[in-house]
Amino acid sequence: MTDRGYLQATLLMTVAFCASGCGGGEGQWISDFQAAPASIRVHEVEATRISFVLRDRRTESAGFARSAAPRIRSIEAYVVPEGRRWRGLRRSFLWRSPRPGYKVAIWDGTLAGRRNRPPAGGMYRVWLVVTDERGRMERAYRRVRVSNPRRVTLLPRTQSGLGLRSIEFDGSHLVLADERGNAIRVRAVSGLKANNPYNPSGVDYTAPAHQWEVDRGPIPAGRYFIRKNQVQQPEITYGQLLFPSLDAVARWGPMRVMLRPRVVGNRRDFFLHLDADGDGTAGCIGVHPSDEGEFNQIMALIAWMPNDSLPVIVNYPEADFGEAARVEASP
Repeated sequence: MTDRGYLQATLLMTVAFCASGCGGGEGQWISDFQAAPASIRVHEVEATRISFVLRDRRTESAGFARSAAPRIRSIEAYVVPEGRRWRGLRRSFLWRSPRPGYKVAIWDGTLAGRRNRPPAGGMYRVWLVVTDERGRMERAYRRVRVSNPRRVTLLPRTQSGLGLRSIEFDGSHLVLADERGNAIRVRAVSGLKANNPYNPSGVDYTAPAHQWEVDRGPIPAGRYFIRKNQVQQPEITYGQLLFPSLDAVARWGPMRVMLRPRVVGNRRDFFLHLDADGDGTAGCIGVHPSDEGEFNQIMALIAWMPNDSLPVIVNYPEADFGEAARVEASP
């Protein structure tokens, strides 16, 4: 079979696989391909998280097969309306480094050339395209449904030109606002809930009165900040998805960002992350798992923020602990 014939056969097999659903199945290079959540409400400022693992066939092979295994030349994700061709109106994400590993992108429902217009509702396809050095391609897709019944223009939005003003947390909700007051409000928690497996006493430690109880109580009231370019995503380490500190994704959720200062009295190491199991945190601020779409947009905004730092204000209105008990931090 000629090289051209082999390429055509390869593409035919890939397209046939995609036509049957092309979810998180295993390909030669692509595995664990997901778009979560698979349905986003733009008018609620939700976004979907595109994630997958780019397999390293060179390390999976042995001997001569390892040296003969092709390298990845490029990897790209496209989002196109269902039924449209790839060319023309679309949104694309290009990873500068085609190195194997865990890859993540956030899509907010907008398309190229229409970032400042109301995103159109409907079904879209997220296509993933991997090309090796021999020009052979592997493609897969996931469907994402977009809802925008009020035809709102998405704000706050990444690359809008607007800086972020602050994040505020009151013990039950978290609000991120840009400099014009456009905001995302989500349910959030800090401290262990009674049903947390690391809380054998069954006490609800989310109340402000427990804020100085190590590994149990909520984050102490006060002022924190997030530094630019500090959003963390996991990497494949020892065959698992782990954060740089070797913490597991199952406990921390898909992304996180550290709050500064790291040490506050007898407490330390606070993050903003998804409360993946919905049973509270050991002191971090955890966004409710049902608000995952908004959480994705919040993390994208923080990752792309033009600010050097972002204030995080923790204020429990039902409690007054005095100035001596509050955190005052400067970037």
